[in-house]
Amino acid sequence: MARAKNILNVDDVSLEVRENPEKVIPETGVGGFTPDSHTIFVYYDSNNENFKKNLESEIRSTVTHEFHHTVRNRAFNWEEDTLLGAMVTEGLADYFDIEVNGGKPKPWSVALSELDLEKLREMATPEFNSREYNHDDWFFGSLSRDIPKWTGYSVGFRLVGDYLKRTGKKASELVVEPASSFLI
Repeated sequence: MARAKNILNVDDVSLEVRENPEKVIPETGVGGFTPDSHTIFVYYDSNNENFKKNLESEIRSTVTHEFHHTVRNRAFNWEEDTLLGAMVTEGLADYFDIEVNGGKPKPWSVALSELDLEKLREMATPEFNSREYNHDDWFFGSLSRDIPKWTGYSVGFRLVGDYLKRTGKKASELVVEPASSFLI
């Protein structure tokens, strides 16, 4: 958290870590939630094999990702965000994690094939500016809508990645960049 604070020049964020197996990503054994612009909750499951293997890296990664959310929440109200805004916010947070901690993209950031990524981005485009979109469908999957798990994360990661390549900027420099900037 100290590295993230130094990079984004923000220090008024509290962190609470709790064991709660119901709120973790099974693939990591860790989960995070940022309810506002000053608070991070990190959850873990001490019985999850993935958590046991990657305890330090997953906690660090989750804290960094969620820290980015706290700062972005100061400029954009998460509860009033659009689908595009949510996708970009998640993509930026994952790129910020890589910027701070190194490593490879998380599984949710690269969950789709190139073909599926393009098809699902096209499918999402009519909802990009909607505040009435179904967050769970886009980020956790919907069988009835044929939206795979983690689509929102993967589309957002691609949108942000393309922007970073075009501009040469880092995620830390874009924490308050409007979501519309990330469209080609």
